[in-house]
Amino acid sequence: MENNINVFKDIYLDLDAILDTRLGVLYTLDQGLYEYYQNEGKKEYKNRLIDEFDYIPNKVFRYYYNRRNKFILKHSKLTPLLAILNITIDDMVSKRVMADKSIKKLKIDVNYYPYKLDEDEILKLKASVYSQISAKEFVIIEFISIPYEDLTSSYCNNYGVMAMYDGNDWLDKRGLLKDIKITLPSTHLLLPYLLTKPIVFKSGETLEKYFSNIKELFSYYIKLEYNRTELFSAV
Repeated sequence: MENNINVFKDIYLDLDAILDTRLGVLYTLDQGLYEYYQNEGKKEYKNRLIDEFDYIPNKVFRYYYNRRNKFILKHSKLTPLLAILNITIDDMVSKRVMADKSIKKLKIDVNYYPYKLDEDEILKLKASVYSQISAKEFVIIEFISIPYEDLTSSYCNNYGVMAMYDGNDWLDKRGLLKDIKITLPSTHLLLPYLLTKPIVFKSGETLEKYFSNIKELFSYYIKLEYNRTELFSAV
């Protein structure tokens, strides 16, 4: 991750970014594929460029993914995202303490929308998240439930770092450009190199160029950091 992070702001994480809920959906559709992608199909799964799985096209998978509920969480597993973010979290905490020893703790908001969870379920998930954090005594984790449509620029100004599995969808359709009252030049959004739907590239255009253009297009509004899909995958 780039270094110019505002360490005095908080962190936003989608539950779908720290849990591989794609596996959970696959389990409900085809348990054979669920097992395959955790074994001999690992490389194919974590290097995918779109959510298409064997005979399940993107449109069909997204239909079920967009209707996901808490029952798929039973077969979803932690991604490496939190382990990787630990370096950033430790750095933010260290710089905050060095600047002001009385400063409040770093807050990590975990957005569990669209899942409807009870208090016990939230506590169990919170414990799983805490188990991945090294600087536990300097961090507060809160679970929130906010639709993407309400993640406007004003709301996201609270965060120095954000991570969304469906970040490309948020940029494309909802949230950020819905209510641009302020820009977020110091907010880093981590998202996967993942197409939201099949596309046909123009002559000479590559996947890298495609995402580079998106990054440049949004550079005035927010700092995009694209990562390999395996960062959001639990296999």
